Amino acid sequence: MNREQEIAERFSRDIARHVMEIQNDNGLYRHLRFQRPETRDCYFDLITWPGHLAIAGDMGTFTFSRTRDMFEFFGDGEHGISPGYWQEKIQAGAGSEGSRAITTEWDSEAHHRNVVREWKEWLEGNALPDPETTGEVKEYLRDNLLNCSDEYEAIAAVREFDCPEAPGLLEDFWEYSDSRYQFHYLWCCHAIVWGIKHYRQREEKEAA
Repeated sequence: MNREQEIAERFSRDIARHVMEIQNDNGLYRHLRFQRPETRDCYFDLITWPGHLAIAGDMGTFTFSRTRDMFEFFGDGEHGISPGYWQEKIQAGAGSEGSRAITTEWDSEAHHRNVVREWKEWLEGNALPDPETTGEVKEYLRDNLLNCSDEYEAIAAVREFDCPEAPGLLEDFWEYSDSRYQFHYLWCCHAIVWGIKHYRQREEKEAA
């Protein structure tokens, strides 16, 4: 099971006893609260106004803007969530940097994979003179790039790469991402489609 599947299952457990409370339902102006009775643990609100949807609560706050009715934009989750596409619609500061800052985080495993990939690809077009030199390069990568404790250390290690035996090894490193979506962002993506689905089900019952 991958990380996103684990988060989806965690979400299902977290909201297993949640109920919906409608605090406002006036056309495109909605305020829905979802929480387990007598506790605010993992509660969340869905708030819409023309052109916008905000989710706020125990697991974070994100505001999206795309279409006049954002419930139509997100749908009912029939096709799952689209964290990458939805990230582009987040309103956070100016430009796209704000949305990336609040939805992604550095991933040490991705960084490790990228370094190893660059090493293997470099070897396809280059040859080292002997096993001793190969061992020296591997030791350099291990000591300087594969043991980084955080994003800042990793960025510095790539920028300061200085291994004469393997020139150009990391020239294309920045073409690949060292980040992943944050847990709370993915949780909130699931919450949005789950909340909309329950709201629609209520509408259908009332119309029956």
